[in-house]
Amino acid sequence: TSIKDVSNTVFTIQACNVASAFENDVFEVCENVSIDFTNTSVNATAFEWHINNEILSTSTDFTHTFANAGTYIVKLRTIKGNCIDEYTEIITIYEIPTAAFTYAQNDTTINCYATNANAMTYSWTIDNANVGNNSTLEYTFLEVGIYDVCLNVSDECGNDSFCENVNVSLTPPNECGIEEESWREYLNGNVIT
Repeated sequence: TSIKDVSNTVFTIQACNVASAFENDVFEVCENVSIDFTNTSVNATAFEWHINNEILSTSTDFTHTFANAGTYIVKLRTIKGNCIDEYTEIITIYEIPTAAFTYAQNDTTINCYATNANAMTYSWTIDNANVGNNSTLEYTFLEVGIYDVCLNVSDECGNDSFCENVNVSLTPPNECGIEEESWREYLNGNVIT
């Protein structure tokens, strides 16, 4: 069976002609950089700016500072009456480099390992003398003592430095004359030699 309208009601059918669009000048930036999103939508009366499906603004245009590295979906939802349209772009945010390292020591030799594997450049210094430019460093000291070991990392998002005092000492033999793991002895926070 079919249903027929026998009333005298006049229906007006309107096409939805809302079109969402926006422009931004960059799609890849570093953490803590603001991006301006310019609304270029047509025939809309209301706007919703979403980042990863969370509404952050209802203004016509939108500026946002991305505090953390990652990939973000920026969506503009435009509305006019019952008509809705959406436009999305993917924005990639890169981490600002952080200098940090771990190290292992065997007598007067240290092996240092940068914990940031994504930096573009690495610079190792020991007591202000440049000693390496890779993400890892193996270095043998000529004398025992306390040395200032520093790592500087950089990339297109910036640079950072980290220094640590390293106590270089010889491994003492045990009672049988066999060398044991490196050890340090302290008295009131000072190294005993």
